[in-house]
Amino acid sequence: MLVALLMVACFGSAFGRYLAQDCMYKDPATGRTYDLTPLISSNPNGYTWTQTVWSIGGYSLDSLNNDNQVNVSFQLQLCRNIINQQFKGCNSTGAAYSYDATNGCINWGQATSAAFDVVPYKDGVFLQMYHGDVINHWQKYMSNIYIVCDKTATEVKPMFEHIKSDISQAHFKIKTKQVC
Repeated sequence: MLVALLMVACFGSAFGRYLAQDCMYKDPATGRTYDLTPLISSNPNGYTWTQTVWSIGGYSLDSLNNDNQVNVSFQLQLCRNIINQQFKGCNSTGAAYSYDATNGCINWGQATSAAFDVVPYKDGVFLQMYHGDVINHWQKYMSNIYIVCDKTATEVKPMFEHIKSDISQAHFKIKTKQVC
């Protein structure tokens, strides 16, 4: 019991504070509160888009490196799991999905298993989501959603950045005035 309490305390101090109900994060170092509720999509599908990315060796998807181009469709929601999964083969609850003909549907994590923290460059916050689809007996997909300051952004347009294949973690970015 004591070990469990210590783990929760360490997780909370290392990864900040995630408030699932109100989608707010308070930076413990500065005291600044980030209200991300305006970024929650009112669409039950969440944010949806198709993006051309690169397939490296037929598996890892990356928008920065060159091998073969692949069109990948995405669904993403902040602070809530997606109500209407629109891709074939999506059978698990989550807040971030990708779909392409080679890999099928991948769940990149659940909003109910997530933590906020400050972006390393101090220009916003990021949401880490865990407990995506199972890869093997000890590993699941996960994702980071970087929500960064852009004073010129007029609408919320998520984008896929890349996958850190060694840890099966997808990276997304949203530029918004909301964190400036």
